[in-house]
Amino acid sequence: MSIYLQARFQRTTACKRLRSSLRCGARPRPIRRLGTPPAAASPTRGTLYESVAYNSLCYRLIMYIRRYISKDHDEVMFLHEITMKHVGAYKGIGSWDNDLEDINRNYIFNNGEFLVGLLNDKIIAMGALKHIDNTTAEVKRMRVHPNHQGKGLGKQILHELVCIAKNMNYVSLILETSTVQVNAHYLYKSFGFNEYNKELIDGYYCTWYKLLLQ
Repeated sequence: MSIYLQARFQRTTACKRLRSSLRCGARPRPIRRLGTPPAAASPTRGTLYESVAYNSLCYRLIMYIRRYISKDHDEVMFLHEITMKHVGAYKGIGSWDNDLEDINRNYIFNNGEFLVGLLNDKIIAMGALKHIDNTTAEVKRMRVHPNHQGKGLGKQILHELVCIAKNMNYVSLILETSTVQVNAHYLYKSFGFNEYNKELIDGYYCTWYKLLLQ
């Protein structure tokens, strides 16, 4: 096949896949450059730090990332529970999840951030930044639905959080994850996080990581 015919075939295939994805309800959404703050931050609108990921060949929408809004709460709690059960680290209902009772107060209104990733208007991923002090924020609540793991969605969420932390002038990021969350360890190390401590937290052996941003 000539180069011209091959390119034409690829474009035709891409168009067919795009039409198919649109029939399934995938709608293009506004695009904002990763980690770029908007003119006005409004936690009630959920339009801060928007991004769209596309397949390079057929331009099919993969995941849409935006700020958490109050109506997301039930979906966020469900995603948290099903993800932690999947890795055998779900501890049930307790004080360890108090931060999720009021996400706006504990994260967004407290010099932090809470992002959700959506596919066809369903939340399939999330991640947050929690303010520790003027120089440090903690990455928390990194979750990807078990049916969508292994597709780089956690990497997209973490990339957004790192960009946001830099724009908020944090100097370093810290996080902890249990030893049973093996894939999480690979993800954080791939971003340059370095291990600096280990401890037992609520019955789980956990590793602390740190990333210097400046």
